[in-house]
Amino acid sequence: MHHPEAQVSYPTAGFRHVDRVLIGLEHIAVWFGIAGLGGIMLLVSADTLGRYFFNAPLQFQYELTSHYLMGMTSLVALSWGVRRGAHIRISLIDDFLGPRLRGLLFGFNFLLAAAVMAVICFYSAMEALRSWSDAEVFFGVVDWPVWIAHIWVPIGCGLLTLRLVFDGVLVIVDPAHATLLRATADPVNEVDAV
Repeated sequence: MHHPEAQVSYPTAGFRHVDRVLIGLEHIAVWFGIAGLGGIMLLVSADTLGRYFFNAPLQFQYELTSHYLMGMTSLVALSWGVRRGAHIRISLIDDFLGPRLRGLLFGFNFLLAAAVMAVICFYSAMEALRSWSDAEVFFGVVDWPVWIAHIWVPIGCGLLTLRLVFDGVLVIVDPAHATLLRATADPVNEVDAV
């Protein structure tokens, strides 16, 4: 849900507490994503410099970047992106709906998306658990454990599921929050959310 936290009024204190916990988890996840992106930049730069100037590339860079850091960077901040409105949303009929109907429609859409994300979270967690129990590895210069690459999918999708359920219930209980979803994201001020 696109909302600066200061502008949100919640129907009950319970909603406010749950949202604060989710926001805290989302900020932690975003910092993991930022660290992953920074790691990618440093590793690729060091590999390039080593390869072209010293004829000594980082042999492990490709596996570490492609199997671990790219997945971590792209998946952990999904929930943060939804909360901040940094996603594509088609608003074809929003202007023609009343607040109550808009809240119900948005709530249904959020809960439907949450169900899909929950299924993805469950099956990807089972795959990560299987990889861990089978001690699977990526063969290369370093034998990297596969489960660490797989764990980012259930973490990112699980947090997104929680955000979607929370936002879905919130706009059903209090349709006024659906108007916050209609606000367009402000790309100039999006960076300050971290």
